[in-house]
Amino acid sequence: MKPAQPRILDVLIILLAIVLCAVLFMQPSSQGGMVKVTCDEGTFLYPLGDERTLTVSGPVGRTTIEIHDGHASIVDSDCPNGTCMHSSISRYPQTVVCLPNRVTVSIEGNGGQVDAATY
Repeated sequence: MKPAQPRILDVLIILLAIVLCAVLFMQPSSQGGMVKVTCDEGTFLYPLGDERTLTVSGPVGRTTIEIHDGHASIVDSDCPNGTCMHSSISRYPQTVVCLPNRVTVSIEGNGGQVDAATY
């Protein structure tokens, strides 16, 4: 018996499903998200949709955090190795941490969206 050949409609439906999944998962979930900054100075919340740069102090020096285009990142820090400056976050429950300066930047709330890692 011959194996069934995929029809053109089958291939189009599969391609459409792949494109739809890619579009849905690649969009940043900035709706309702808040950036939570925790440091020695306190805990601060900012909307993920804001455009702002803020600087906080820690035991090693200053850490500069940028919120831009639905993403949050540490753009400058006085810590010795600077590994905290290599990440950008945009979805709940992502977090960036500068351990030497005791600064945590995380995304709080996701507007009701389910994260595949917690599902």
